[in-house]
Amino acid sequence: MPPVLSLLPPHASPRSGSVLRVVCVNFTGLSRIIERQSYRRAIAGYDDIMSYGGRFESPLGRRVAQIMRPALETLLGKTGLRVLEYHLEKLLQEDPYSVLCSEPHRFYLAVKNIFGQGADMMIRIMAKKMIEEGALEASDPSEFLEALKDQRKGREKLLKMLRLL
Repeated sequence: MPPVLSLLPPHASPRSGSVLRVVCVNFTGLSRIIERQSYRRAIAGYDDIMSYGGRFESPLGRRVAQIMRPALETLLGKTGLRVLEYHLEKLLQEDPYSVLCSEPHRFYLAVKNIFGQGADMMIRIMAKKMIEEGALEASDPSEFLEALKDQRKGREKLLKMLRLL
């Protein structure tokens, strides 16, 4: 129900052709236009911020991006990957690939913040795709997930799986 209609009692729904109906339809259409424009601006701004190899915090982060991005792009598509990277950078306040190298658990928490309870499954699917493409050296996608969850030795495990250590 459009926000304007939520102010009306349930029995007073606007009739087709009424002034209130026209206002509600226009208001709803306007809000959709604003949402689309905001999204386009965010994506355009994202191109400026991280037009990969953009703003990497470390050379290791750049290398991890080179390893992971092709597999993730195959899985999520180009736009899906850009949206995920945009939200990760927004949450982490720095390059997500550099955070993945230095603080895997923090990266995991950001992914969990985005995907909620589906985060573990999403990470397993990403890991499976990376294993299939030879980008990740692990026997099972759960190993990658466990490395992200492990606050103590996760970084070492992860770098070994990515063949960077």
